[in-house]
Amino acid sequence: EVTKCVDWMKVDPPDVIHLTNSMLAGLAPAFKAALNVPIVCSLQGEDYFLEHLPAPYSDRAFVRLREKSREIDAFISPSHDHAISMAAHLGIEANEIHVILPGLLLEGLHPGPLNDRKECRIGYMARISPEKGLDLLADAFLKVRRRCIDTLPRLRLLAAGWLGNEHKPYLEKIRRKITDAGFGIDFEYLGEISRAEKIHFLGSLDVLSVPVLYPAPKGLYALEAMACGTPVIQPNLGIFPELISSTQGGLLHSPGDINDLASKLEWLLNNREEAMTLGQQGRKAVFENFHSRRVAARQ
Repeated sequence: EVTKCVDWMKVDPPDVIHLTNSMLAGLAPAFKAALNVPIVCSLQGEDYFLEHLPAPYSDRAFVRLREKSREIDAFISPSHDHAISMAAHLGIEANEIHVILPGLLLEGLHPGPLNDRKECRIGYMARISPEKGLDLLADAFLKVRRRCIDTLPRLRLLAAGWLGNEHKPYLEKIRRKITDAGFGIDFEYLGEISRAEKIHFLGSLDVLSVPVLYPAPKGLYALEAMACGTPVIQPNLGIFPELISSTQGGLLHSPGDINDLASKLEWLLNNREEAMTLGQQGRKAVFENFHSRRVAARQ
């Protein structure tokens, strides 16, 4: 199949070849030998997958990755943090990796109507899996729900995102815990949602939080929420310190710390004007600096 691909490209040789992630680095030697054009490779967070392969395959995969990556002319990372972590795996210096922050197609992204405060809505939008931290958000939600039962309107937790069969028990455990605490009616899983549904969902929230337990390299959901005028609360790791610093569109919490996450949620929900300011700052910064065409034009 690689030979067929090379033969096809020889018909009308490209000026550059882009590999969409480093796990395709094994193609680079064949492409380089046959076509002798620059090869660029994006880094997309595949280190998390490779690090969690069972022994001894994780170590073997990284050894092979370093070998094959010698044929790649440039690497592109979506964050400085990810460039630093991947540099060690690739056997190169972090400053050799080009950093291009994520960009969005912003058309259609808009704030929802002003919340009438009949309820407060905490949102989660990502794949449903333990490393994404929905269980941590659920625990923080319960803490805030109990502490603020007399000071806040009805508090709800809404989750959207893809759910694989292997993680259905994980979601059911979360649902059962919230139900056993007496707040089952306040949790809803919306499943996978369309772009139009996503815009409506994000615009309807008071805050979005995806408390991931690993250094996420992209965090597009945070940018999408801010583009809809919704502030975010994200862990202080991965790309999120960069995004919060450059947008002022949310708060950071200590990674994996349920109490700190609950405190940040409680503060934001109880300080509506400050929350609205964060949402407005985030939306303005995303539209000024994170449109995909504008990000590309700066490179």
